[in-house]
Amino acid sequence: MSEKLLLIFVILILLYILFYYYLKIDNKANIIDEKNIFFTTETYPYLKILEENTNIIEKEIPYFNKNKVKITRKQTDWNNEGMDKLFEELKNNDSWIKSWDGNSWYNFPLIYDNRVVGLAEKICPNTIKLLKKIPIKVCGYSLLLPNSKISIHNDGTGPSYKSMAFNLHLKGNNSSLFVNPEFVPENNVNVKNLELNKFIEKKHEKHKAIIFNSEQYHYATNDGNVNRIILFIDFDTDIFYGKVTKGLGLAKKLDFPTININFMNNLNSGIYKCNLFEKNYDGILFVDNYNYGELHILNQNIDLSFIKINDIIILNKLNKINLNSNKGIINHYLSSCNYK
Repeated sequence: MSEKLLLIFVILILLYILFYYYLKIDNKANIIDEKNIFFTTETYPYLKILEENTNIIEKEIPYFNKNKVKITRKQTDWNNEGMDKLFEELKNNDSWIKSWDGNSWYNFPLIYDNRVVGLAEKICPNTIKLLKKIPIKVCGYSLLLPNSKISIHNDGTGPSYKSMAFNLHLKGNNSSLFVNPEFVPENNVNVKNLELNKFIEKKHEKHKAIIFNSEQYHYATNDGNVNRIILFIDFDTDIFYGKVTKGLGLAKKLDFPTININFMNNLNSGIYKCNLFEKNYDGILFVDNYNYGELHILNQNIDLSFIKINDIIILNKLNKINLNSNKGIINHYLSSCNYK
């Protein structure tokens, strides 16, 4: 009898050890998952300018008067014809609008497709000035009333759309974002009533951003006793960016205003036509094998004094040029600077 008891005891101990290690592995997996789900401005440094100026953005939050809300945004109004129509409808807008989910979630539109919405620039001039430095598809303030929740949903924002979602906390004392990258709703299932235990929670921290892929299903809560307000952005990731650095002096041989850039994402060496996003200046970009570039602005007689060393600048609309191009600036550069 004692041998049987001993055997049972040993089996129980083994089961306990297996269960313990299973929990440990599962917890590690959750930690890894979280790192792959939630990102910061360290991953997207050109957005740090918003975190660094949160006080300005918070100060310009428009006054919320629920009684003045007249327009409701549909869930499908997002980077499409529906949003194009809403943009026109909001051309004189100076109020919050109701979002598609219930009566506790409101938006104040700021930017759509790099264009200011309604009277936002008049109401939030300094915020708009900051936002114009970043390629934006959709942006606005988002307000969630106390003790409220935004239902499970996903958006057309993520790698498939060459974009990501940015949520910058401005006001509120107890709010969270929940994401489940593996969640796929079944046909004819109301996702509002599904179990939520597999969603990973990320608590909002004051004046800190959460960046995530909102193609993945997610929801948000405000368990605090005041309104939760964030700045939300669907931002473009199909760009190249880098820090302004001192030049090599080659550009002195040219007549074109020049910016020297140390790129922070990889860019193949070569010569490109491009656009300096913030000012919409066209340029020719020369990139070496070490991610260093010289950007020659084609708009002559312009003032580049707004650009300082170590500023992060953004380039878009890059198109590689054949070295045999007849473009004057390229031939001038090749002959004057011995570019290889």
